[in-house]
Amino acid sequence: MRLHNYILELTASHDYGTPRSQPISKEVAMSFIQDKASDAASIYTKEGGYIYRGLQSNIESCLFNDPSKYDRMSKNTGNFYTVLFSEILPSWKKYPKRSKSLICSSSESGASSYGNPFAVFPQNGANIGVVPARDMWGGFQNSIGQHRLDLEDFNRDFEFIFSELGIKSVDFSNKTTTLQAISKLQEALDNIDPSKLSSRLRNMAAFDIIYPAKGKDLIKFFDTFLSPTKNGFQLIKVGKPLPENKEVWTDAPCVLVPLKMLGEVIPPIKG
Repeated sequence: MRLHNYILELTASHDYGTPRSQPISKEVAMSFIQDKASDAASIYTKEGGYIYRGLQSNIESCLFNDPSKYDRMSKNTGNFYTVLFSEILPSWKKYPKRSKSLICSSSESGASSYGNPFAVFPQNGANIGVVPARDMWGGFQNSIGQHRLDLEDFNRDFEFIFSELGIKSVDFSNKTTTLQAISKLQEALDNIDPSKLSSRLRNMAAFDIIYPAKGKDLIKFFDTFLSPTKNGFQLIKVGKPLPENKEVWTDAPCVLVPLKMLGEVIPPIKG
């Protein structure tokens, strides 16, 4: 059965450790890779640049995933930075939306730390976002890192700032509500009396980061401060070598192949 016909029969009711992944046969996986993901396959047969994903699942079949069809929410942390990068900041516009992407690694061991490792084959033409670190948290050494924080710290403390400033009912689940929250924060910053800052805010590095935006445009401030160029992120076309041991992400349709099956799928592509 050809892949496009098979996909029409898939439902989104199963989750095998990655958003909306669906099991497919080895033959269907090979068909997709040969017809639509040959650029990704070619890199496996040359100098490297592999993409991996670890899944907390015992499934042993190949999988199909089109992450652009679904919204991905940040796990184990607030969703602020995901919406900021995906929907709001102009400097991130050329990158795949984090909210609609498959998060992977260019390291087999890095992927394996999250579960059973799969090789990932994005569709030809896919854009691959590359973090300048092993994970997104450590990717902002040229901005947040200068304040002895990582992105996780900043993302968490940023939400505390709202409560400290008396801003309630903050929602970072989508673009509209996040923009509303930023507008409220901008107003609070512009009207704040420095002499009345709480001791918690005075000692919070995340507040030190955003305080210079007082009286300015907070979104423009974030766009400059968190710019992917400033922080060393890269945008690479699928099929090009990737730096080792980095978090990578793409919004393109992908086939995932268990590493132990890779030798069964790749040989027919070598020619």
